[in-house]
Amino acid sequence: MKPKASLSTPPSSRSPPTRQNNLIPDEQWQESWPDKFVKIQPAGSGISSIAYYAISRQALAGLQIHQQEEHLPSIKRKICVVKIGHNALRDGIANEVKHLRLIKPAPAHPFFAELLDANTDLEHPWLATTAIVGQTLHDFRANLGPRVDDAQCFFFHLFIQLSAALCFLHEMQPFPLLHGDLHDENVMCDFQRRRDYEGLPNLVLIDFGSACVQDWGMEYEAGEETRPYHIGREACRFFQLLKEWGRRGAALEFVGEIMEVCGEEMEVERCSCTGLWQRFGRLAVEQREVYATVEVLGIVERALRVEVLENAALIEAVGR
Repeated sequence: MKPKASLSTPPSSRSPPTRQNNLIPDEQWQESWPDKFVKIQPAGSGISSIAYYAISRQALAGLQIHQQEEHLPSIKRKICVVKIGHNALRDGIANEVKHLRLIKPAPAHPFFAELLDANTDLEHPWLATTAIVGQTLHDFRANLGPRVDDAQCFFFHLFIQLSAALCFLHEMQPFPLLHGDLHDENVMCDFQRRRDYEGLPNLVLIDFGSACVQDWGMEYEAGEETRPYHIGREACRFFQLLKEWGRRGAALEFVGEIMEVCGEEMEVERCSCTGLWQRFGRLAVEQREVYATVEVLGIVERALRVEVLENAALIEAVGR
């Protein structure tokens, strides 16, 4: 970021606003917070928006409770996440709403948050989704610390669940849907709503602000990092994420086998998430079962125990 202009610099000689200036949150977004929701605590922030754990006033009225801790479990079941645009790039909210409406999560595909409400016609647009009260994949890895290489079963679980999520998106009709910003801070570990494999969290893809539809009629140039995005590039990003987790033992061998099939540099033309699943899915399922020992599942559970949502913040929100 460029240094701020000195106060002694004549206004006429100061640099004009840059794109980076447009990324600074403006304060007006706080005045535009949707009144139908009560803030609980921050849930995260991105380049163009900020997210809060929240609860709707309608849900609070329906609970008919006071500030008693024994009611916290029922409150937590009503929590959502409200994301509001806060700077010049806030159009990403409208893009996210558009593509979340295409997904329509089903019980067989619990890898996405459900869109609950939205208003994209405001100066500071917002959306509300079901809450994933948990850690990002990035934070989970940090909490595992040096034990990350012991949690081999989670590596295979990661492959299985993200393959399912990405294949679901990439096989949508009439055109594939691409997440567009796949990295470890846009994957949540859901250890509370649902667990499809006992002892391991479900993984949920969040932040569809950069999502796009792959129109096969559009020309694709592999050397460009700009749109049109391509399922091959998303598969490559998926593989890069896997490499961060697969640095030892069976996980590293698995990464090596993928490289043999798709090439050392994971050439876009030879790579797709559907192809990876068809080739390696059965092996991943078998390996997860082998390495999901009681000891390893204990390591995973302890790393996920870090409280994300503060009870005090919940009680305060209920009392407003």
